[in-house]
Amino acid sequence: MHSTRGFTLLELIIVVLILGIIASISLVAYSDYIDTAQEASINANFEAAVSTARGNYLNAENLTTLGVNVSSVIPPNSTGWVDLMNRLPSQAPGGGVAFETGAGNPAVGTIGLVYSGDYSNKDSTLTINRPAFNSLPATSAMIAQADL
Repeated sequence: MHSTRGFTLLELIIVVLILGIIASISLVAYSDYIDTAQEASINANFEAAVSTARGNYLNAENLTTLGVNVSSVIPPNSTGWVDLMNRLPSQAPGGGVAFETGAGNPAVGTIGLVYSGDYSNKDSTLTINRPAFNSLPATSAMIAQADL
């Protein structure tokens, strides 16, 4: 009788089944990892915007005390603030720019910026909006000239 070597069909099916189980567990873990990384990215963008805005307001106060024009430090409108913030080395988790005017975009994770008032009248306010994204709740920070 002739003897053959190799794997039986049952052994191959068991190996494929085990590999499928391992792949499905890995896929879930990878998906959770991506979500966590995206949430960390949007939170870092939000915190960077708050820090940058506070720093710019404090610099403007110092320059005003010295009698220097602050137009290069405090943009006159929301679009100017967006341009300033988009110079930061960051992107939205969904791709593209990290900051936009308005409430922000929860689909891609952009941070929203709304500027009101006038710095020269000492009533300017920048509202920074982090939209709800994955498991992060929506939140906002208001940087008011009068509070600094």
